[in-house]
Amino acid sequence: MSRIVDNQKSLQDGLVHVNMIDIFREYYDDAEDFKFHVGSGFFFLDGFGEFYNIIDINKLKLGSDTYKNYWDTRAPLLIMMGKETNKTTKDALIDAASMVKYALNTHEEQYMEFLEDLIHKGLIKFKVFTDQRFHAKIYFFYDGISIDDIYVGSANLTSAGLTRNIELTAPMNTTKSLKKVHKEWFKNLWDRSTEDLNVLDIIKTYKKYDFIYYEPKNFFENLIKLMDKEYLFYNSDISDNTLLVKFQSFDFYQVMSTLEKYNGCILASSVGLGKSYVALEVMRYIENNDMEALLIGPPNLLKGKDSVWNEYLMKYDLNVEKISFGELQQKNFDASRYLNYDLIVIDEAHNLRNSSNRRKNILEVIHRSPKAKYLLLTATPINVKISDLTSLIDLFYEVNKDTWLDKELKSRYEDFKTKVNKLEKSQDDSKELLNEVIELQGYIEKELIVKSTRNMVKEYFSDDLLKLAGTSEIPEPIVIGETFNYPEEYHTNFFDKLPDFLLSLNYEHSKFQKEEDAFKYYEDKNLIYLYKWVLYKRAESSIYAFYKSVKKLHDRINTYINFLNKTNVPNDLKYIIDRDLNERHKIAAKVFENFESDEERNQVIENMCEDLVKTSEMLNELEKFKSDYVFKDDTKLEQLKEILKENPDKKCIIFTEFFATLEYLTINLKNDFSVDYVAGVNFKGQSMKPSSKDRKIKRFKAGYFQHLISTDVLAEGFNLPEADIVVNYDLPYNPVKIIQRVGRATRINEPKQIEIRNFNPDESIDQELNLIEKLDMRISNIISMIGIDYSIWSDTEEMVKEKEQLANVNKCKVLKELKERFKKENPEEIYKVHFRDESKLDLLLRKSIEHYNLKQEDIPVRKPSKPIYTTLVNKKEGFYGIYKFHNDYYEYGLPASFIEQTPKPQKTYETQELKVFYEKIKKEYIKIMWKKRDQGLSHKTDREIVKKLYKIKDEIPQLKTVIDRILITELHTNFQIANLVKEKIYPKINDGNFIWALQTDLIDKWEEEFEAILISEGAEDKQFLDETIKRPEEYKKMISAFIQYKKA
Repeated sequence: MSRIVDNQKSLQDGLVHVNMIDIFREYYDDAEDFKFHVGSGFFFLDGFGEFYNIIDINKLKLGSDTYKNYWDTRAPLLIMMGKETNKTTKDALIDAASMVKYALNTHEEQYMEFLEDLIHKGLIKFKVFTDQRFHAKIYFFYDGISIDDIYVGSANLTSAGLTRNIELTAPMNTTKSLKKVHKEWFKNLWDRSTEDLNVLDIIKTYKKYDFIYYEPKNFFENLIKLMDKEYLFYNSDISDNTLLVKFQSFDFYQVMSTLEKYNGCILASSVGLGKSYVALEVMRYIENNDMEALLIGPPNLLKGKDSVWNEYLMKYDLNVEKISFGELQQKNFDASRYLNYDLIVIDEAHNLRNSSNRRKNILEVIHRSPKAKYLLLTATPINVKISDLTSLIDLFYEVNKDTWLDKELKSRYEDFKTKVNKLEKSQDDSKELLNEVIELQGYIEKELIVKSTRNMVKEYFSDDLLKLAGTSEIPEPIVIGETFNYPEEYHTNFFDKLPDFLLSLNYEHSKFQKEEDAFKYYEDKNLIYLYKWVLYKRAESSIYAFYKSVKKLHDRINTYINFLNKTNVPNDLKYIIDRDLNERHKIAAKVFENFESDEERNQVIENMCEDLVKTSEMLNELEKFKSDYVFKDDTKLEQLKEILKENPDKKCIIFTEFFATLEYLTINLKNDFSVDYVAGVNFKGQSMKPSSKDRKIKRFKAGYFQHLISTDVLAEGFNLPEADIVVNYDLPYNPVKIIQRVGRATRINEPKQIEIRNFNPDESIDQELNLIEKLDMRISNIISMIGIDYSIWSDTEEMVKEKEQLANVNKCKVLKELKERFKKENPEEIYKVHFRDESKLDLLLRKSIEHYNLKQEDIPVRKPSKPIYTTLVNKKEGFYGIYKFHNDYYEYGLPASFIEQTPKPQKTYETQELKVFYEKIKKEYIKIMWKKRDQGLSHKTDREIVKKLYKIKDEIPQLKTVIDRILITELHTNFQIANLVKEKIYPKINDGNFIWALQTDLIDKWEEEFEAILISEGAEDKQFLDETIKRPEEYKKMISAFIQYKKA
């Protein structure tokens, strides 16, 4: 089959696409006496490195006498480089030498040895054509002295040209005579080329260099590769082909930066601010760069032609693999189908915080894509407890922790997890521990969580609001507490009896347990407590929901009695028997059979009969108030009707946790109001299809009915800005659900003032649940832990504002600076350069991309193997460097605020500047070694002594040197030093009257005591740090790159 040499090997269009490396390999493998001649621009010598993994030096043969007489060399590999610019011969040779040097610096040591070996054995020869500009790209493949074929086209001898760029290089497949003509053409140029390029001398010189000088443009190309900053080439500016507005682009850049640094990021912008659009932009970036993304999320958002995510993906015509949470929950889920993705996006990620089959399967998917980046979308990373956050971060941390570049974050995160675990298990209210956790949480959120809020958008991106919604205002919701109660007869006959009723039940059916292959009978107090809680919670929701639950419990107990007595289940009870109840019956039967005596069996049946009587009595009491689907004098229902009557022109979403309450409300409201419902099932007990839900939602939006009643199936992923009022008919134990419910109606593109109506039970009803008190506390915790955009609960407005101010303090500083600059400079230029709170390095590289018009395709494939440097002009002399410890990068100095090349290259570097740099690295290295040592302190006493030594060192400058020696030599464990610190020095400096400058005699005495202990312990022999501490020049091995600035 015919082939196209264009580097598009992955293209699926029915054609065979290959690259020049494939062609080279074929001719090399087939030839008995392989020879290869190439003419290309010398700027691209690094491309020769693509061949060195293919070539076996022992297979190459020197040319024959005939070959030698023709080419004046026996070398089978001839490389002719030509200048593509109008430079002089001298400058061309200088550039050629630089390109050889750059090629050496982007390959492993073996490549250099390979090249030296080729030269020493006379197997390769280089020449430079300097007479004219040379733009040809031609490749000759020989077997002996005969030409197999000639390839010509656009592919330069560069890694990009040979393997990555879309090129077109074609075989001539020509006659013998034309091959001869082209051979003579090449020979003519070869003879006119200079041999002054001594590659062997360049290699020898290169080996002596500690640092490799690069022209500024090449320096920045290599620095981008070295620091893994290729993502900076992607610019999602406001344009016709992006869905993002500026504040979303702000999130996008931070997400990209966080993904690059940690391979994981949580995008937690508030509900309705377009997290999906930001994630969509990230996926577009991945797909545009020939990488693959996987999208995971709730079924209602992913599956179906009209699903939210399908609609989004179609906007960019993206082809992204999808897995729903429902698929992940299945026991037969096959994770092996999902391999080696570059990006995994998880929508509504908070649903994965708890252990489940779903989480187990998603972790398996994640481990099958170990090099992926992970983007988690959730407006509520903390739902109920702080460990919800660690549970989410662990999704990408466990697979990435060994590659995190920021070891400080890794250390703090491990400490955070330990302290959160301790805090949540502790019975005491330790304010000190809580404060430590909150401080660590703030640091971790700053590094791993990207979050925009409504108030931030309102204050700093009013143009976006105008663009999206035609207004710069985002009104705060009005929160109204609807306290409800029931008539006295309900209390007398029901609520007052309810606690004793729930307490008196045996819950016998819950005691049949299966653990692996063992069948046991025991009372799980937590499970029984849960039964009571749910029943009481249903009573708070609606009398009808409680009635239905007790009726179901009564009928279930009845089926157990029939099954264990081996009698037929009456027809009127068969409605309740499903697969799950069948399994429970079988477990109960096994446990029942294992009882040792009939007395035990009889007792179980007797307990069940007792519960049957008690539930019958409760049902009888409730039926006094019930007539079909109506409970008389249901004041809670009447209160809801009043709200709807008072707002005849407004649309409502009415949320309830329980389907029975939804059923009750729908039936009781439909005669007086225009209502419909959405839930997981319909009134026939059949699963409600996504298409049915979508149809009802569309009808609500279009105004076919006025009020929508829903369970929490609508609380996530659906946009319903048409609603004017959100009614929480019952209150979830987890307040995050309230945030999610309200978020359906608060969309940034349709800002309006909505009402939130929270139905709060009267104290007389809430006496057992303490729901209001618990929600007060939990909402306060949620506000303090993650913050929310607006008040969802009475009396929380001040807390919300306070947290908002704290959460946005760093972002706001950056934005205020920008706002000032907007007054003086072109906003679009500022936006492109500094719209992120980026590192100095990111800003410098963005400038270099713009200044030199750098292209992503020109970035080297390999990182420099030696440190690189360049020289630039500045208003004053200066130095900016990057150095590395154990995969952690650090910056030293400040890059100039602009980029300007020197008139001519200044390749020598200032030794004195480097000595200062070495000293800086030395100090940082010692700090890190101490920190590692401190983190390794296992004994609490050790940690306390070290902490006190640091405090003493800060308070008394005279003792700094001796304390540094104590810390370096790890003699803080010495009991004499510990006693001196704890008994004498530390208590003294904590005395409010201590002034060290007036206590020199006492300090001299302390120093002498320390010195005596150090001498007695042989401190000089206990130096635990590297010997490099004594030889700062050794720190040059830690340098990655630097720029020296010369005064203009």
